Amino acid sequence: MYSFLGYSQRSCGEVQSQLYRALDCGYINDSEFDIVYELASECRKQIKGFRKYLRNYKKD
Repeated sequence: MYSFLGYSQRSCGEVQSQLYRALDCGYINDSEFDIVYELASECRKQIKGFRKYLRNYKKD
């Protein structure tokens, strides 16, 4: 499961990267970009925290 969380975390980064392309192509506006980028950032942080929790849990 730990490795799948890593994939998920990297997928959040890919979403953030593709948001720049969508913005540059005019598919989304600045406001939409900011909202979705922040959601992806928050998701990435939560996954990172959960992975850290699992890593520490395995040590106990």
